[in-house]
Formats: sequence, structure tokens, C-alpha cells
Amino acid sequence: MARLAAIQEHLLSCSPLTPSLSDLSGTRLHTQHQLKRKLWQQKGTLYVSASSTKKIFNMGGIRFIGVFLSRLLVKEGHRVTLFTRGKAPVTQQLPGESDGDYAVFSSKILHSKGDRKDFEFEKSSLSAEEFDVICVNGREADEVEPVFDALPNLEQFLYRSSAGVYLKSDLLPHAEAKGFAVSRRKAASLILSTYILSKVGIALAQQSPVFREYIDAFDGYSFQYPRSWIQVRGAGADIFFRDPYVLDENLSLEISSPSSSQYKSVEDLGPPQEAGKKVLKQYLTEFMSTRLGVRRESNILSTSSRVADDGKLYYEVEVNIKSYANNNELAVMPQDRVARLEWDRRYLSVLGVENNQLYELRLQVPENVFAEEESDLRRVMDSFRVSKIAA
Repeated sequence: MARLAAIQEHLLSCSPLTPSLSDLSGTRLHTQHQLKRKLWQQKGTLYVSASSTKKIFNMGGIRFIGVFLSRLLVKEGHRVTLFTRGKAPVTQQLPGESDGDYAVFSSKILHSKGDRKDFEFEKSSLSAEEFDVICVNGREADEVEPVFDALPNLEQFLYRSSAGVYLKSDLLPHAEAKGFAVSRRKAASLILSTYILSKVGIALAQQSPVFREYIDAFDGYSFQYPRSWIQVRGAGADIFFRDPYVLDENLSLEISSPSSSQYKSVEDLGPPQEAGKKVLKQYLTEFMSTRLGVRRESNILSTSSRVADDGKLYYEVEVNIKSYANNNELAVMPQDRVARLEWDRRYLSVLGVENNQLYELRLQVPENVFAEEESDLRRVMDSFRVSKIAA
């Protein structure tokens, strides 16, 4: 049965692998990562050693960790085959790589051309060579399945998630600071654990998505947010971040005017249920439309309170709002005015009081995305804190 190691190179740090993962059939894989805090970039070194020469097949990830991994494997004396479509050379010299090292690598690396979606060709290529180790940067389950079909006695299977999540670029290697082609949490879900683990029967150490902390000491609040989200300036709120690809997913923070509010506690809003009604009313006021044929449906999904580790009381409110619009709002007959759903969103608010002001952290997410993003959104909510402003 194949043994599995999983690497997610797009994360800032990797948890140390357990012995059963770090020593696979005589091959040891060790990673070291250093963070240059100011540049938010990752520097890493990868050491690979094995008790015997291996025939290694590498598919995907060629333009990220594969750039370095293939060189290290060749240097260790392994027979490495890179599988690509053949659109770009696999022996491109890297910046800083000596002519001698490049010459050795380019003379020993093997190249197999094909389409990873051509499963029959992929299976025949794998079975013909009887590879010992497979390194795959897969995106879908059907891209991984042919590996197990072609090599039932496979010694080792290394699954990666790397360059496939980055925006297209001709610069090599890809850097951690590059933009993502899909949301970071979506990229993390590409591990395909359900399928892969059913084949290899081994525990997989998973890494949580990376978050940054935003601290505003001047206004007195802080929270964590997904690292891939970008700040939008001039949005009207005190601070505004959004997902770069799901544009309807965002967070903002509202603060009551210091001159017109004298809040002592979030309980000044009443119990959480009453606060929820006020939050929903405010949302509906902001989303009021003057267009003909537009109507909104809203529901308070939940209200709650909690005392955080700072000893302060916070309220949490979740509401759902749907917007409908008629396809022919000027039609005379009602049957000609067919309502269609414009959007369906969930709004999550965290309310806190400090400095005699009411703070509201707002999260907006489409309902069809909420289930996938829920754990991350709740982490953002749980991280929200208000603090005393220095005099």
C-alpha cells in the first residue's frame, strides 16, 4: 500500500511531520522555513535523502517547489521524470544557479510530455516505467485516481498543493507574496483527503489557513482576517477588507460617533435579541432600494453573547437577507412581473463597547459560500477585541 506525505507550500509554516510521514520507505523529507517579516515572504530549504536510488515521477507543481525539488532529487542521484504539456522547457536556468549546476541538472532530468487529463496515457506512462515514488500536485480527484490504478504497488505517494493556486506568471520561481488564482481557503481544501486517505489509510496533518492580525491602537480595536483578503480604501467604513475573488465576501468595522454616544456596556443595547433587531433594522435601512419591483426578505438567524479573554462582553448577531427583483417591473399584469433572486447573503456582526463607543465588526458572505467559509469567518468573529484608547 502506498504511503502518503502532504505538503502545502503556499502556507507560511508547516507543522513538523510525524515520523511515519517524514521517513517514507527510506526517503526522508525535511523542511525548514524562515519568515522575513517585513516582506511577508518565505525562505526555505529542503533536504531529501534515500537509502537507495528511486525512480521518481513528478506531475504538477513544476513551476514552484518542483523547481527546487527536482534539482535536489537529481543531485541525490535519483532518476527524475517531469510530466508536463511541453509548452515550456523544464530545464530553464534559475537566477543564481551556476552554469555547472544547471548543466548537470539539464543533462540528467527526464521529460515526459502529455496532458494530465488524458488518463489512459497517464496510466500507461506510469505503469510502463514502474515508478517507485510519485509526486503529484493534483487539483481534482480524477487527476489522482490514475496513479493508484497504474501503480498498485507504489512505494510512496507525495501529494502537494502549490503553484496551481497562483496567478499566471512567467517569473520563476513563484513567491509566497504572489496573488492567488482562487481563495486561500479554497486552495487549502484541494488536498482531496476523502479520496486519497481511502487509498493510503494514513493520517494527514493539516494546516489551518493563514491569518493576519489588524490592530488599530488609535481607534481601539483589533481582529484577525484571512491573509489573502485585501484592504479597500475609501469604502466608507473605518476599515474594509474583502476576498479578492468572491467580491461579495468582506468585512468592515463601524464605530459610533464619540460626540453622540455614551455607551458603558454592550448591554446598553438591551439583551442580545433586542440588539439583533436593531442590527437587522440598520442593515435593511442601508440596503433600502428605490427601484421598482425590488423587495427584501430578512430573518434573524441567531443572537448570542460571550465574555472574551479580555473580560469584556460581546454580542454576536447573524441575519440572512435576500433581495428579489421583478424581471418586468413595469408590467401591468401581476403574472408578467416575475420575481427573481438577486442575491442571498449572510451577515454576521460582533458588537462591543469601549471608550464610550459602540464597535461593530461586520462580515458579509453569500449563503452559498458560507458553509465552506464558516470556520474561518467564526475565527474572525472570535478574534475581535476592543481596547482602551491611550489618553
